[in-house]
Amino acid sequence: MADFAFAIHDKVPLADTKDNPERKLRSWRAGKAVPDLIQIVKNMCFHFFEGDENLAAWEAEFVEAYNRERYQPPPSLPPIEPSISASIPNLAPFFMGRADELAAVLALFRPSPDSAAILIQGSPGMGKTELTKAVALDRGLVDRFGKRRWFVPLETAKTTSEMEKAIILAIGCDPRIEFAAAMDSLRGKQTLLILDNLETPWEQIKEQDGTEKVLAELGAVAGVSLLASFRGFDLVGGPLWQRYPVNGFASAESRKLFAAIAGEWVLNEANLDDFVVALGGIPLAIDLVARRASGRSSLSPLWREWNKIGTDFADRNRRDGTKDHLTSLSQSIRLSLNSPRVTDNEDAVRLFSLLGCLPAGVADVDRDTLIGEKAYEAEECLLVTGLAIERMNRIDMLPPIRDFAIRHRPPGKLDGAAWPMHYVELARNAGDSFFRHGGADARKRLPPEFPNIEAALKHAQRSSAIRSVAVASVDALQAVMSATGVGEMAMLQSLADACRDAGDSRGEAATCVKIGIIGLERGHLDVGWQALEQGLAAYHRVGNVDNANIGIADCLYRMADIKLYRSKLSEAKVLYIEALSKYEAENYFHGMGDSIFRLADIAWCQMEFETAKKQTLRALEYFGKANYLLGEANCVCHLARVALDSGKFNESSELFNQAILKFTEVKYNLGVGHCAKGHADINFSIGNIEESRGQYKNAMEIYRDVGEDRGIAYCHLGLAKIDHLSGDANSARKRCNSALQVFAKLNVPNGVALAYEHLAEMEDGLNREVYIDKACKAWSEADLEVHVLRLKNANNRKE
Repeated sequence: MADFAFAIHDKVPLADTKDNPERKLRSWRAGKAVPDLIQIVKNMCFHFFEGDENLAAWEAEFVEAYNRERYQPPPSLPPIEPSISASIPNLAPFFMGRADELAAVLALFRPSPDSAAILIQGSPGMGKTELTKAVALDRGLVDRFGKRRWFVPLETAKTTSEMEKAIILAIGCDPRIEFAAAMDSLRGKQTLLILDNLETPWEQIKEQDGTEKVLAELGAVAGVSLLASFRGFDLVGGPLWQRYPVNGFASAESRKLFAAIAGEWVLNEANLDDFVVALGGIPLAIDLVARRASGRSSLSPLWREWNKIGTDFADRNRRDGTKDHLTSLSQSIRLSLNSPRVTDNEDAVRLFSLLGCLPAGVADVDRDTLIGEKAYEAEECLLVTGLAIERMNRIDMLPPIRDFAIRHRPPGKLDGAAWPMHYVELARNAGDSFFRHGGADARKRLPPEFPNIEAALKHAQRSSAIRSVAVASVDALQAVMSATGVGEMAMLQSLADACRDAGDSRGEAATCVKIGIIGLERGHLDVGWQALEQGLAAYHRVGNVDNANIGIADCLYRMADIKLYRSKLSEAKVLYIEALSKYEAENYFHGMGDSIFRLADIAWCQMEFETAKKQTLRALEYFGKANYLLGEANCVCHLARVALDSGKFNESSELFNQAILKFTEVKYNLGVGHCAKGHADINFSIGNIEESRGQYKNAMEIYRDVGEDRGIAYCHLGLAKIDHLSGDANSARKRCNSALQVFAKLNVPNGVALAYEHLAEMEDGLNREVYIDKACKAWSEADLEVHVLRLKNANNRKE
């Protein structure tokens, strides 16, 4: 009937068959250039049956015969035998850094004739496909499987039947045969099937059971081993898989791969380390960016472009302009993000967007607050698809995936407003309890969140509500930053600038004062000074309302602290006196006590012990009126120090004991350390050398616990004096030099001077003179000429 149809089909031309009827028939049966059935019927009617009453019956008979002839298989199929030729694609030119992973996967293969089922899983761009190819090309597996190693691309196979067809085609069988027949052709023969991108058919919900059934059938075929790559970390059914996760490169391997592709010259580029961090150890990202660096002479323009467009820069255009997950990092990430596993979970998409905004990832308590009751399921979804990772009991993202999220999938309006407010409120509430009794939870909770808090504060420029809460949290933020060393001063500076731009001079000024305090504590004195100048100007704009004069005094007081730290005693004294006058005008006892205490400290440095004692007692009185217990403890400790330097050892010892009780009451361990060192100094002065040694060591441990390097250095000087007296000159010199390095690093000229003095005591002749000169120079830099005079007089007497 089909031949008859062709005979009458003179008006329906077939492409590429010319006038050869048999060729037309083969093309028709093969699915090429199929004629239009309706046109055929029309031609038949015209030629043979026009007007006949049996036309309808004959037409139906013809259609039935047509379909039967068209779709039945040919009389004989080729033999069901796979093509015996390996089909493994070549490895990428720069496949490297995976020797350990390659060995580990090869070790999972059981000895012949046993079969294996190995599932290589990982996040986007980790090189799962390359690793499977490297395994299949290993000499040991080549010897075992020979040419019966077939690579099965499944990237476009979204159904079970498409997966089966891809396998049949990959092994070289006729695509018209049944899948079971194709599998039978492999039975009993050592065969390796590499199933690439297995997640494609598996992740389709309606196809998952069918996919796993096919996998189970494959795993049951004697002699057939399976090696599959899978995007994500899901549990996949079918055979009993041996799962192997592929992770990113460490920094060293990342640098090696980048240099292997771009050239060794990049190893001397400062921006290489920037790229290593930004690319997150993802091999695909490193490969694509390094290719763009090849032939260049500097990474600087590439780094600028990365900062401009992010992951879109990790891209290799094909000549035809197309991109896929192997030539574009963004496409690779997008492929995972568009997976039904993710798109079917709205909360997972929300969490993905939020994680893009959170440089420190998210703790489970914050995840639940921001996402809601389905937060755990959302997290689980991102983890199994490889879009998120677990790090330090938090859910986080690799840097390139975070970059993609913030650029291409920002949070919606509600989430975009909720997360910054959440973190600035966290800073305010937890920070308030940071130093209180029972504040252990806050001390554990806040430091890891500081990168997220910093990110949230950037939104203060766009939201008055966030800015208001942020300003209310600056006291807590400064306290935490001072105690832990976490957080960037730039974070608070951006808040101060946002307040300035919004016309909130009080918020600007209050924030600047806290920047000044942190700058002093961290040794960033110029930054602190500039912030205090900005704060002072802002308080002047506020005017004499709402205690603005106290704010002005605070700025002057902190500026004096910076001068004191730099040992500019005369300049510091002027500023403290100016601050004191403003505190007195407002009857602000706390500030008055602080200023007078600092003036007492200057008097003590200048060896004016009676003045120092009087001013300390006056400060103690004001701290008592302000009910400031820590201030009282500092005053008692200072009185003990003045008594010690005045030679009143019993009085000094009793005062140090009183101070320890007060410091312990307010849980201020740094003060306890000062008192412990004070007791050590007393015992050294009265000749109790061994007791003094133990107390210096005890003080050092306390200083270490609170991170006070200067205190540790002063204890080294005390122990150096003991070692010198004990005849251990080498140990004494080592301790003095250790202290000297710390004082020089921290820019503490009076500490430097004392270290040189101690070294001078161990020397004679020219060496002694050299150390004396260095000590005098340091005392001069500390604005303490009184000690220069003391040292020269003592040296003259010794001579």
